[in-house]
Amino acid sequence: MHAIVFKGLDPARPGFYKKNQKKSSYLDISDASFVDVLHCNGGQLGTKLAVAHADFFPDGGITQEGCSFLPVFDQVCNHLQCVIYFTNSIGSESKQLYKAYNCDDWESFTQGLCDCEDPENTAYMGEACDTRLNLLNRK
Repeated sequence: MHAIVFKGLDPARPGFYKKNQKKSSYLDISDASFVDVLHCNGGQLGTKLAVAHADFFPDGGITQEGCSFLPVFDQVCNHLQCVIYFTNSIGSESKQLYKAYNCDDWESFTQGLCDCEDPENTAYMGEACDTRLNLLNRK
């Protein structure tokens, strides 16, 4: 039996996302009727693969603001930032704290090449993520 919603907070990459890896060992859209994922340290401690119905990559999904204070702890700080983002999104006053836009990649976003005016291209990251989204099929 599938859960209704799974929220992935920077799903682990090391040991989980490998070629020929058994599917049951990692998170993807078959695990629930709706899966959304926050990626904060993609390619390092977290995966950079879009694996959910809605994948969010704050600040490009690799490094997070404020996490460059000690090189040895950068990856851990970036990885744990997803927990902070999600925790901050909980509660009636902050449900729409993190507005996100569907875009091909971070570079396109930073160059202003994404349609950020169209409400159909907008979603909210965290608790307020609309479970009717399926951004996998929008590109």
